[in-house]
Amino acid sequence: MTEFDFTTQVTKTLQINRKEQNQNAETLSRLLDSRFRANETLKNINIELLVSVGGSTSRLRSTSSERSEVALSSVLVARKLNLAKERAKKTKHCIQGALSKQEILRKLKVSLIAGDLAGALQQSVEFSSLREISIQNFIPSQNSFENELSVIKNDVESILNKKIELILNDATFSEGDFFFNYIEIASKIGGAEKVVQYLSKYTQIHVWKNYENIITVCEGPEDVFRRCFLNSITCLFDNTLEILDKKCRSLTSILYENLVSEYVLLCHEECSKVLQKILMMYLNRRKFDRDVLQAEIMERSCALPAHDIDIFLEELSGLCAQYEQYRRIYCSKITEICDNTIFRLNPDKLYENKLKDFEKIYEIYCSLEFLYIKKSIYIAFNVEEYGNFLTSSIVDDVLYISERSIKRAIQTVSYECVSSVLDSVNSAFTCHVFPELSGRITRQASCIKTDQLVDAIEFHHVSAGNTQAKLEFHAFIRSLNDIDAMSEVILKLDELLISGEMHGKIKEEEYILNCTRNLKESSLQFKNLCSKMVDIVSNAFVDIFGTCLQILTATSYELAHDKYEDNHNNWIGQIIVVFQKITENLVPIMSSSNFSKVVHQILEDLSRRIEMIVMTRLRFNHLGGLHFEREIRKLVANLTSLMQCQMRDIFSRLNQIGMVLSFETFDEIMDYWGDRSGLLTWRINRSEVKRILSLRVDFRLDSIEALQL
Repeated sequence: MTEFDFTTQVTKTLQINRKEQNQNAETLSRLLDSRFRANETLKNINIELLVSVGGSTSRLRSTSSERSEVALSSVLVARKLNLAKERAKKTKHCIQGALSKQEILRKLKVSLIAGDLAGALQQSVEFSSLREISIQNFIPSQNSFENELSVIKNDVESILNKKIELILNDATFSEGDFFFNYIEIASKIGGAEKVVQYLSKYTQIHVWKNYENIITVCEGPEDVFRRCFLNSITCLFDNTLEILDKKCRSLTSILYENLVSEYVLLCHEECSKVLQKILMMYLNRRKFDRDVLQAEIMERSCALPAHDIDIFLEELSGLCAQYEQYRRIYCSKITEICDNTIFRLNPDKLYENKLKDFEKIYEIYCSLEFLYIKKSIYIAFNVEEYGNFLTSSIVDDVLYISERSIKRAIQTVSYECVSSVLDSVNSAFTCHVFPELSGRITRQASCIKTDQLVDAIEFHHVSAGNTQAKLEFHAFIRSLNDIDAMSEVILKLDELLISGEMHGKIKEEEYILNCTRNLKESSLQFKNLCSKMVDIVSNAFVDIFGTCLQILTATSYELAHDKYEDNHNNWIGQIIVVFQKITENLVPIMSSSNFSKVVHQILEDLSRRIEMIVMTRLRFNHLGGLHFEREIRKLVANLTSLMQCQMRDIFSRLNQIGMVLSFETFDEIMDYWGDRSGLLTWRINRSEVKRILSLRVDFRLDSIEALQL
């Protein structure tokens, strides 16, 4: 600034000050004139009152009625006098308030021109307190003081408007803090409507400032788009949350409740507008067509490969996840602000105003996820590998595909997406995986015969390589392992969903629980198929024990004392050898759960067949019963050592049959029956006990029937 400009500026300032001093002098002159006229009026009223009282007093002496009228007249005059005094007092207060406000506004005007924000804020606070006093104590009238006050106030508001407009028009937006200082000043001098307009424009500028970058990303090459698209969405949400977190807290102390609430919703609405445009650009770029997706679902088209679908799903799930996270954080920050202020903003408003475009995004996401699961599982079956594993590659592939889809759905934090993906996964298991595996193992089961199993486990000879029977048997066992593993895979998906920490309304949670129930039913479907096939293979294996059981059938248990020690029929040893051969062949190729099921089923079937032979083909004397009981114990002990587990439950009936057959007298059973059984739990009933006792050739049938069990 040159010396001439500075002199000119100082001259103008002095002229403004002289003008304001002249105005103050005129104001004081008018005030003195008003006070003088008020004093003259009061003097005249007092004189008139004295004259009236004197005249009334003289007349009161004549009659009592006249004295009453004079008294009443005196009271009325006194009331008028008091009202006049109150009116004068209020007028004085009004004039003083108007002068004080004028003085504060003049100082505020000078501070704003000079850029003294601290002084301007202090003066705006003083003006606000005076305004509250004025409003509480009088109703302003249209007089010269109020007119002058209005003129000065308009000047101050005009200066504020220019300052705020200058900041809002600044492309760099580097004076954001000054903006909120000016907003606070504007709120103190009564510009509520303007404040809302300024806040709206500020929000628009701040939220939309990165929109050009987002457009550049959406119109850029594919590699840039994939790398930067979700980051641009993150910047949008972060900018919106920054406005709320840093600015809204300061507004709660300077603005009315409804203005803060309106500002909070403005931020969200502007963010929603930007996001709506971004979603439209995304959909236009990806060219998602509902008819194309429907044709893919109905298998009328194969335009979308699984790899591209997976890329689109990662983008969509990331987009949905960021939006849901933004809404949650937004509501939590609103709650924090509301807890520390008077007003309460209902966060449900943010959820009620859910973007319609996001409904379309959710719909596209669910359709694409269904296609991804369907196409990926189809590919997994086409590229299925076996190798030297217990299960084929289909198990790991299906688990990976299902987990990937469910994790993506959980990431969106959308119950619509989660429930839809669960339905798609369940549909894939029941409509594609199960029929494929069921048909495969059913065809393979036709080759599971006793003769083929004997060749497969090389019971009588050892082959140089893999025979056809061995390959077919291994394929059947692998399919059985796949089915069992699939049932466990479905249960893992259910656990994954529970660990996803989905929270929401009870109705939505019940819908998710219903989907998980469907998954468990699908798992049960695989388990039932597995149990059915286990029965087939175990029955075929039990037939291998036929030779051993024939030895048992031909054994005589009516032993003499001299023949007791010489009776060494080797049916127990044969069973142990066959069982060991079976387990040695099953352990390397069968899953642990299936192995346990098959072995358990084989032993149960074997136990039932031994029991049937004992009950229908054999007869015993006392020594024979003792010998049979010893054989059963030997069998259980050897099987337990082979399996490293307890066999007592499986052979409990046979053990008790051997125990009953070993009694010296038929009524010895009474020492172990009923209240005397102790810790023994009988697996045979009364009629079966009598039938077993009847197998003893040395017991009389009528004595057995007479037993009171």
